[in-house]
Order: sequence, then structure tokens, then C-alpha cells
Amino acid sequence: MTERLIRAIVFLLAAQTFILVSGFLMYAMIGEVNRKLPDGQRIGYLFGHYGKYRRLFREYRRLYPNGRLGLYCKITGALGMASMAAFAWQLGFFR
Repeated sequence: MTERLIRAIVFLLAAQTFILVSGFLMYAMIGEVNRKLPDGQRIGYLFGHYGKYRRLFREYRRLYPNGRLGLYCKITGALGMASMAAFAWQLGFFR
């Protein structure tokens, strides 16, 4: 294998790892928020869309003003996307 392909595989594995960690942090945030919300207002674990995530981050910030899960979730998500862009760059998608 060439050195470029090995670097691309490393970036792909890093991207997958960061995105998985971000997802686990998201589920942890949903659990923390649901613990303090009444039954009728809880956030579901399945399916995601912009409004759901916006509400989750807003509720988490309101209920846990000093909480770090939201920040860590955003950081790992951004690192995952950056790693995916580096993977695409290594494969020559931006030429």
C-alpha cells in the first residue's frame, strides 16, 4: 500500500471514532435531560433532525449550565467532520 492510502485509512478510522464518540455523548445528554424532564416532554433517543438537536442542546444548557457534555459533543463531531475531510483530501477528492 502506498503511504497516501495508509494516511487516508487512518483519517477514516479517526473520523469513525470521533463520530461514534459524539453519538455516545449525544445519548448521554438525552439521558441527563430526560432525567429532569416530565414524562410528556422527554426527548426520544431514535431519529434525529435539526429541531430535536436544537431543543436538546437548549434544554441541556438550561438544566446543566456548567455541563460539559454539549461542548464535548460538538468538539468530537467537528473533529470527525475534519477527519472525514482529510480522508477525502488524501484520496484526491479536492483536486
